[in-house]
Amino acid sequence: MSTCQKCPAGYYCEEGTKSPTRCPAFHYCPAGSKSKKICPDGTYTLTDAEGLQALEQCSECPSGYYCTNGRFNGSQKCDAGYFCKSKATKKNDEIMLCPSGFYCEEGTNVPTSCPDGYYTDAGAKEEAECRNCTAGYYCVIGVSKSERIVCPPGFYCEEGSTSPTACPVGTYQ
Repeated sequence: MSTCQKCPAGYYCEEGTKSPTRCPAFHYCPAGSKSKKICPDGTYTLTDAEGLQALEQCSECPSGYYCTNGRFNGSQKCDAGYFCKSKATKKNDEIMLCPSGFYCEEGTNVPTSCPDGYYTDAGAKEEAECRNCTAGYYCVIGVSKSERIVCPPGFYCEEGSTSPTACPVGTYQ
């Protein structure tokens, strides 16, 4: 053979190789690869998925789990107090800390809100951590967080309030 051929996609060819090596599971090998490339953290392949040709063939890690080294392991759930969207790379990523007013059990992909009139600090792990909104405050649960707000002048807030109540006519606060 007088010329060298480009290594085909799904294989890699180290220097001086006589024949291409099939790309193993957890990796991908574009055409012309001199080495295998591991699927990045947050993605995975099945154990029998050999010969992948492109990064796009690495699957996104499922919600509630995290994936490293191109592998998915059903026991790698997100820690309680955190939630994992798809493509998570850590079990306790600070940007995925469960927001205030919500709790996140192990393997949570979407935080669960506390009942109306209750709140939690960020990082709550279970519903038992939801506390009744104290008198003098009202608790509002939003889409992404909950707030415990001081009752404004002219209004009163009993324990468990979800909104302030105006003082009756002839009274003040």
